[in-house]
Amino acid sequence: MENVRARQKEAMFYALEQQSLRARKDTPRSVWAASHLYHLTVSYGQSFVRPLGWLLWVKFVSFCIYAAFGSISLWAHLVDFTIEQLVRPLSVWLPTSEESLHKLFGKNLLVLLGIKIIATFQSIFSLSLLALFLLALRRRFKMG
Repeated sequence: MENVRARQKEAMFYALEQQSLRARKDTPRSVWAASHLYHLTVSYGQSFVRPLGWLLWVKFVSFCIYAAFGSISLWAHLVDFTIEQLVRPLSVWLPTSEESLHKLFGKNLLVLLGIKIIATFQSIFSLSLLALFLLALRRRFKMG
């Protein structure tokens, strides 16, 4: 496929090759997990829409968690807080964010620590999905 410049078919062959690698019994668990995760998130680089769907899902689930612990009367601020984790990743750990965290979630230190940890994972997942989206989009235009 590479020799005849059939890039799309080459990508499909690579995806099938990775799936068959996952099916082998001697494949290490770490390789199997990474391959499976790559398949779920971007279909081995073939889909640039899938990471956007996952990104929206991560945002929605995060918002639901924040709404469960926060004041629902401040839902617009909770939406802002959810989006902020992508725009300003890991900003929950800055001293300047303490006041807004107290406003949204109260002053319970255990709840605040939990929110900070969840926001950290949300930031990491969101940035990873955004990077996968950009790489898949780049690959799509590079192949064309």
